[in-house]
Amino acid sequence: MSADIGAVLAALSDPTRRELVDLLAASGPRTASELADHFDMSRQGLMKHLRVLADAEVLTTQRLGRAVRYQVESRTIGDAARWFSERASTWDRQLAGLKRRLEQD
Repeated sequence: MSADIGAVLAALSDPTRRELVDLLAASGPRTASELADHFDMSRQGLMKHLRVLADAEVLTTQRLGRAVRYQVESRTIGDAARWFSERASTWDRQLAGLKRRLEQD
């Protein structure tokens, strides 16, 4: 796994950042100015959230002249989804074993 899952989870722990990811996933690449129209916060606040997501590699950036476009990094989201999936199957097996033992008693 190439993504730092701790950094990804920390970045996605904030509801505003999850909303940013959802918006970008649904609409495709956007500039900070285009994203700002959807949020009631200062540009500095929005930029801080975008920076956290980019640092965790949840978002990538592409500079086009003076504009920077943000987009979701699907590889990182896929890594996080696989991490959750692997844990879920382990938890499912453990819970099934516990259920069997409780039903035997």
